[in-house]
Amino acid sequence: IDKIIALADKEDEIQYLYDTRANLQSIYDGLTSIATVALNMTTIEAIPNQLNEMDQKVQQITDIRDQIVAIDPEIVLLAYTEEPRLEYNPLTGAFTMFVPQGVKGERGEAFNIDARGTIANRTLYDTAGKDFAYQSTDETPNKVYFKNSDTSGDWSVGTEFGQGETGIGIQNIARTAGTGAGGTTDTYTITMTDGSLYTFYVTNGIVPTKADLGLNNVDNTSDSNKPVSNATQIELNKKETKLNYKSTTANYTAIKNDYLNIDSTTATFTVLLPATHALDDTIYINTSSTVETNNVTIDGNGSNVLFRNESDTSLLLDTNGIELKFKSDGTNWRIL
Repeated sequence: IDKIIALADKEDEIQYLYDTRANLQSIYDGLTSIATVALNMTTIEAIPNQLNEMDQKVQQITDIRDQIVAIDPEIVLLAYTEEPRLEYNPLTGAFTMFVPQGVKGERGEAFNIDARGTIANRTLYDTAGKDFAYQSTDETPNKVYFKNSDTSGDWSVGTEFGQGETGIGIQNIARTAGTGAGGTTDTYTITMTDGSLYTFYVTNGIVPTKADLGLNNVDNTSDSNKPVSNATQIELNKKETKLNYKSTTANYTAIKNDYLNIDSTTATFTVLLPATHALDDTIYINTSSTVETNNVTIDGNGSNVLFRNESDTSLLLDTNGIELKFKSDGTNWRIL
């Protein structure tokens, strides 16, 4: 009876136990799993250490990967018959990778369009074989269609083909500031076809004067009016005179700057040099092909005729085809 009374006093507690009996049953049922966890507590407690070790391994792998990426080896191509290899230079820390090339293949055929026309006319080629290429010319941009198979009308989706979009070009270049005067800077503007503008600058040079170039004595005298130096004129006069040899066939008294062509075909004769002469007066004498037969005498006419170390009042010409130059030293005639 006392126990019954005691139980009656705990009615609320008994009611709570009754209401939570399902939870109690779950706890009871889970005692086995809890026991299993308890048995594996050592393993569970080791998990953090294992995770830490895994992190270390991952870091090591990352470091190795970074080292491999940083190697950046030099690539050397080999003949396809050689073996690939990797060499390391311990002095420079550089890697060299030797890679054999593949055998060069045959040159492929160039791509060709098989037919062109409007998209509507493509049906004319529906029965063409596989890979047949058709270009539509009335689509913008043009497109190319390929036969996927030998089946009639089995065309691929069109691929844009042909001329691309018009690029941006230069529409105009104009001077937009400045006068073009020497020593000044002008501004030029480039206008592009899309409307964008670009500017550049040009510094104009100056037209140099004769003084700038050190040519103060240069003028624009025409070639026909250019003066000739005195020395040049003297030589030109000689050449002009030389072209007009006097043919001499008999006794003759020469004058200054004479050009004589001695012709003794018919007889011998004497040529007198000028009796009065000044320094550098000159006589030119050319012998013909007959003086060896009919000798000609050149007489100093009061002056000596000097040749090398010899001196005489006259000179006998007996050699064909020679030219002699007699020049006055102011007193005598010298043969040059």
